[in-house]
Amino acid sequence: MKNKWITPFLLAVGVACTRYVLYEPLFFASLFVCIVFQSLVFLILIQGVLCHRYRFSFIEIIYVSLGLHLLYCFAMPILSNDVYRYGWDGWLLLNGVNPLAVTPNAMVAKRPDWIPWLPPDHRFISTLYPPFALALFSFLRLIWASPMIYGLTMTFFNLCSLALLRVIVRKLSIRQDYLALFAWHPLLLLESAHGGHIDAVGTFIFVIAIWAYVEKRYFLVLLSILSAAYIKIWPIIFLPLFVPRSSWKTKEFIVTFLYILGFISLYSISETSGLWVYVKTWEFNGILYTVMQQLVSNISARLACLIIFLIGYIYLLRQKNVMTLEKAAWVLGLFFICSPVLYPWYLIWSIPFLVLNSHRFILALSLCVPFSYYVLPNYLELGQWQESPWAIYGIYFLVFMLWYLFKTKIFRCAKIGIDSENPVRNINGLEIQNSSLKNT
Repeated sequence: MKNKWITPFLLAVGVACTRYVLYEPLFFASLFVCIVFQSLVFLILIQGVLCHRYRFSFIEIIYVSLGLHLLYCFAMPILSNDVYRYGWDGWLLLNGVNPLAVTPNAMVAKRPDWIPWLPPDHRFISTLYPPFALALFSFLRLIWASPMIYGLTMTFFNLCSLALLRVIVRKLSIRQDYLALFAWHPLLLLESAHGGHIDAVGTFIFVIAIWAYVEKRYFLVLLSILSAAYIKIWPIIFLPLFVPRSSWKTKEFIVTFLYILGFISLYSISETSGLWVYVKTWEFNGILYTVMQQLVSNISARLACLIIFLIGYIYLLRQKNVMTLEKAAWVLGLFFICSPVLYPWYLIWSIPFLVLNSHRFILALSLCVPFSYYVLPNYLELGQWQESPWAIYGIYFLVFMLWYLFKTKIFRCAKIGIDSENPVRNINGLEIQNSSLKNT
């Protein structure tokens, strides 16, 4: 107990070193060293929390989290250019232009004076972000033009997620020091406070959906998941999990229909449509897609990944002896494995499950996925985005090896159950079993 502050201190050292090396020439080797260091420290932290050696109050957790976020916030993003697209889309919307209908190249052909605001990448396609994300971009662009506003904003939403997760864990009788597994996660800090990725906002809305599910407020669950899908589209996969069939009444069908109708009306199928180009051609760090692509064509590989996901998804939905939060974590893990595109910041959505059921596969994936940044040196120096299948195989070999070790060797002292003396509780009619330390 008296040494519990060693791991937060070492995490802060790792974050500070990462923040420093990002702006040094030839920083990639040093960055990977920092990632490994933070991951090892975080594993020690998890071991201490799950084995009841470390106990942290909520105030301690939130203050440390805020400090770790702020170490990243006041610096320009290096690992991704997404925030510059956010600023461009927000600028268009503020000037009465629909970012979903026009490409950056076409826009500056009409307005050359807007060239200083051009995003560095993907200028030939319209935005792929849904309307709630675009509304937030325009609001933030109105406040401050600097890309640093996104890191500060995502820090705020991470703290909001943390506060709501506290309400959930108290409801489920999960020890509140598990909140450190979300609040201090190295990936969450890097991709939201530094990268400024909008996924932190979507994750907050998703946490609202989880809270509403625990409270059995299913219409709010529906609204929350649909709202999250207007930040990033794919959270729609959680609807069948969190909204029981018995809860689907007229208003639920009407709201869902209006969402689908609005989505269809906003997007088009064309060679300049951002969403269409993303679905049809983008690929990054997808293990199943990489394997399938060695065997069949691009389109066939994508269809195969979709079919495998749907089979696994239906199988998980039909499991009656698995709790809903556990199913949701597996659905998300399956989606990540089957997706042709898996950027590191996508994993932000999964980190709440480390608090709710300490999902070991999600933990392994979230610690290993930052190694996919190996592609950046060639891109920054030569302008070539070139992946290596063998590098992807190596990353996922590490993922599955860690998952195996987490199940068999590490965290063996952990006790199963939300409350070790009462592992199954009936809350508002929901029978919820903690798989917090289950071999998942």
